[in-house]
Amino acid sequence: MGDLKSLTRRAFLKEQNQSSRSSQENIPSIVIVLSAVAFLFMSGFGMALPSLPQAILKLGYTEVEAGLVISSWAVTYVLFSVVAGPIAERVGVSYALSLGLAGNSIIALIYILAKAFPFFIMGRLLQGIFESLIWVSIYGLVAYLFPQAKVRSLAIISASSTLGFSFGLFVNGPIMSTFDVWWTFLPYMILSAVCAVIAYIKVYPYNLKMIEGSRIENPLKLLKEINLAVALIMAMAFLVGCFDGVFQANSDKVAVLSGLPSALGGFYLSIYYASSLLSQYTLALLRKEINSPSYTVLTFTIVSILFYFNVITNFQYPISLLTWVVIGAVIGTNVVIFMANISGVFKSKSTAMGLYQASWGFGYMLAPPLAGFVIKNSSFSNVYATFSIFLVTITLISMIRLYKKYFY
Repeated sequence: MGDLKSLTRRAFLKEQNQSSRSSQENIPSIVIVLSAVAFLFMSGFGMALPSLPQAILKLGYTEVEAGLVISSWAVTYVLFSVVAGPIAERVGVSYALSLGLAGNSIIALIYILAKAFPFFIMGRLLQGIFESLIWVSIYGLVAYLFPQAKVRSLAIISASSTLGFSFGLFVNGPIMSTFDVWWTFLPYMILSAVCAVIAYIKVYPYNLKMIEGSRIENPLKLLKEINLAVALIMAMAFLVGCFDGVFQANSDKVAVLSGLPSALGGFYLSIYYASSLLSQYTLALLRKEINSPSYTVLTFTIVSILFYFNVITNFQYPISLLTWVVIGAVIGTNVVIFMANISGVFKSKSTAMGLYQASWGFGYMLAPPLAGFVIKNSSFSNVYATFSIFLVTITLISMIRLYKKYFY
């Protein structure tokens, strides 16, 4: 079979030729494999995540402690994402990806066997580290292999992960109603282990060091390479993370603002994810790559206008529903475009993805408690109106002034 270097080079050239020859008509085989891994892993994760707080409460702990377990994941995810990229490129993406997936399988086993609060905290902290390895490896490899089709390839994988997560959430309900809460961690353990094996076997031929002689960089040195364009994308990722965190934590309040029962908050959340999912698959099917800043400016302008309409109409149901459909599509497509563009700035694609993931995770971690403080002292409508509109407006100004200057 030859040595690893010649094997990986042949695999790389094969995928590059396939990408150039088929243009937008065929999906490269490695993208299909990584999409399947993303779908299966996120299916297991989606089955397990809603059960975590229930399992902690069942052991006699409080809701505060359950919330601490859920949020602790973001700390290590944010901190480790910055260095996960250089690590993945140093040791090889197949090793880093397999390690991240196998680590999640072990964490699921810990949840099943070690039924104590410290183990849940430890599991979630480790989960943040392992997940950062998974996503910087997957997205970084795809961005490196397909520079002419990054948006399309990233869209397929991102949509597959969203589909898997949504499927897992859907399946969690029947499992919880039929079996004990601890059984919901078993599919998570099995699927993560299966994905680790698939990743090692199928990604191994692409286990090239994407930067010759790469080494684990000092995070402070990486920060020096951030220009205004990268800072802008990181700010957008932070905004999306803020929005995801606040919306997931307060979807019931969104329903109440629209005059619906709080129980229908899950309906709004489903609409948001479904719209995001469909928009990403649509982006992948387009024959032309969409990565122009004008698309981002236009779509976020539409979102900003819809936010204002919600305020004017007192969050009436038709406008509110339309808003979440549009927001899902706008964020779904722009997340892919942001990842594609930030990978074009850095020579190290996995490092670029790590910075993006860290920015998103920081917003996801920071915004919900801040929004909770505002809600406690004011109302959720103020969070909905001022927080979101302010961030979108500032982002649009930055986008118009900086984004085009640095990319086009």
